Amino acid sequence: MSSSPIWRLLCCAVLLSSCSTVSLAQNTESKAPPVMNVHVHAIDGTFPGVAPMCPNTSKFTSSDPKDKEEPFGWVKEQCTPALYPSAPGEYMKDVLAEMERLNVTAVVFGEPKRVQKWKDAASARIIPGTSFQNGMAPGQRVALEELRKDFTTGGFKVMGEIGLQYEGVSPSDPSVDAYFALAEELDFP
Repeated sequence: MSSSPIWRLLCCAVLLSSCSTVSLAQNTESKAPPVMNVHVHAIDGTFPGVAPMCPNTSKFTSSDPKDKEEPFGWVKEQCTPALYPSAPGEYMKDVLAEMERLNVTAVVFGEPKRVQKWKDAASARIIPGTSFQNGMAPGQRVALEELRKDFTTGGFKVMGEIGLQYEGVSPSDPSVDAYFALAEELDFP
């Protein structure tokens, strides 16, 4: 009876299913799949804002251009789980720990010295980025040669967080042409 075709087929099926289960178990990764985040701010202290924040709000809200935008930029509603800010001085450490846990690589933007601090703390997870904005004052720009140095010798890879819309300036405004020409010349996004 052990040589019947049905018996052999049944044995093969059992053997294959047990091998595939063992094979799947052996190839199971404990590491999360990779994630790319393209919008992280290099903040030294605690993330500014109102706590707690809700990660999944029930609706998308937009600002009326005629009204002053809320400074915190989040919908105020109760939620579970609510997100609370890091302890003072722990923001970078907490964000980098979550990036490690969730296998995130991030483009981190900000003032070059702050971004470098993040890059030094987690070089494999950080893609450094900066802007031609010079602080929060509208119309203030980083000198073109300083930005060139950031990208040619400072290790920066992405120009972003430009924020022209907050100034009411179009990206096609001639006042920013030289910055986009620099990005094109140096071939960075």
